[in-house]
Amino acid sequence: MKMSNILLLLAIAQEVSGGIQNSPYCIPQNTTCWPAVNEWNQLSNQLTGSLKSLRDSSYGQCEAQGDDATKISSTGNGICMQYHDCSKQFCNKDAKWNIPAYSVEARNVADIQAALAFARKHNIAVTIKTSGHSYSGSSTGDGTLLIWMHKFQKYGNIKKVFTNCNKIHSNVLHLGGGQTWAEAYAAAGNDYYIVGGGGLTVSTSGGWLMGGGLSAISRNFGMGIDNVIQFEVVLADGRHVTADACTNQDLFWALRGGGGGTFGVVTSVHFQMHPSTTFVSVDISIKDVETFPHPTEKLYSFFDFWVKKSPHLDRRWGGYWTLNSLHLYFQGSKEEAGTTFLDDLIEWRNGLRLNGLEQIFVVPLTIKEWEDFYDWRKGIPTDKTGSKEFNIANRLIPRDRVISDPEGVKDLLKHLVHNGWYTFNYFLGGAMTDVDVDATSVQPAYRKALWQIETFDDKMIKKLREFVTKDSGSGLNHASKKEPNWETAFWGKHLPRLKQLKKTYDPDNRFNCWHCIGYQGDLPSNGSILHKISQVVLLLSLIIFVMV
Repeated sequence: MKMSNILLLLAIAQEVSGGIQNSPYCIPQNTTCWPAVNEWNQLSNQLTGSLKSLRDSSYGQCEAQGDDATKISSTGNGICMQYHDCSKQFCNKDAKWNIPAYSVEARNVADIQAALAFARKHNIAVTIKTSGHSYSGSSTGDGTLLIWMHKFQKYGNIKKVFTNCNKIHSNVLHLGGGQTWAEAYAAAGNDYYIVGGGGLTVSTSGGWLMGGGLSAISRNFGMGIDNVIQFEVVLADGRHVTADACTNQDLFWALRGGGGGTFGVVTSVHFQMHPSTTFVSVDISIKDVETFPHPTEKLYSFFDFWVKKSPHLDRRWGGYWTLNSLHLYFQGSKEEAGTTFLDDLIEWRNGLRLNGLEQIFVVPLTIKEWEDFYDWRKGIPTDKTGSKEFNIANRLIPRDRVISDPEGVKDLLKHLVHNGWYTFNYFLGGAMTDVDVDATSVQPAYRKALWQIETFDDKMIKKLREFVTKDSGSGLNHASKKEPNWETAFWGKHLPRLKQLKKTYDPDNRFNCWHCIGYQGDLPSNGSILHKISQVVLLLSLIIFVMV
């Protein structure tokens, strides 16, 4: 045999055997353990939903949906990610594909149990996807068996009286494991508030919820996890169990903040709802974006105002803000909004006009009162996704830091303006701080935070990490795909207990996903480099083969 042929065979063997040796699971490259076609057919015959091989699927069908999040989430039997770079390993658009081998379209609990039994028998890793909004790639995995919840049984019924753990709850919404917030808001209707996601295609019971469930109305009603009364979940061993305050309490704790795709497949959730009220939306923008990175005195006046006022606002105020705008919501009447904050905002705005700053730049202020929460919510269009890549990251800013070091905080905001300027931030606190830091598994810093500052620039997030090193971390709902020391950043002091519970409820680590508790597999610092090296060896071998 020619030396070139030998080199080529060695390179191919290295590529294949390296992947087999590095994986604790059976993967498609390992023909000694990977199920034969007839075995996959047997699994398919057990399912109510469909079984689809994804190995020859084209990801182009996902990108062809444009920015329509509804179409993206329902295309390709689960291969589509709402932000397409996470279809590649470690959400690196230049890396190899990170697409599951097969997808089970789960329609009911029995489908999930059959899929898990098959995965246990053949030692195949399992990933779970509802709508694919994970910014950090947790709902996909190369060579895994995907449980796709998009068409799972739907509920959406309101229980006026729901008894749980000897406690009577009123106005409880029961939702299925694959339902979206568009469906949930419609089910709740005009009579109730429900703490939900901003994106209508985000799932109610997947990664958003188990990552914490951050909402624009969390300051008044808590996080999504604070409003869960009961989970139903299929564990790795196939048992379909209840997790609540009196049954499987450890699992209940882990599911409320420990991340999706990790401890089991959630099949339904009971959510506490709250009586609706009139609802006021307030939007104000400082229109001097053209001057960045050389902002005017007006912008600094905005920082002075917001740093002073935000730590002390009535908890009925919630919403978002940026470095040059506020997008806030008040649960109550316009008159109440005025006495609790709106009058102060108008006074600040009028003060700019008196100082002559209003003559240079317009500061529009829009105030609208809605009959109820759903009246406002249903008018917001479906979220737009489908970006080729998405570089979001965040840091939680403690309320105490804003109060004790206002000048330092304002200097931070000025730094961000001068070094990229765009952020999109959550206004936190209020009811979120009423919950003991150890009552749920979410990052403890959430219970002390006033803001979650989100940026899309590596230099800006580096500055934020340096600014808050104590009582801080990263919110999992908007986690960075490149977060260093991510386990500690996402869970803080709760990490050891979560790891122990992972061993308890999933001892074989059947559920395995990047940026999840118990992750097993390559890391960006070595796995991707090894892959590139092997690719170079393959390429050189092919060149030699052609030349000889």
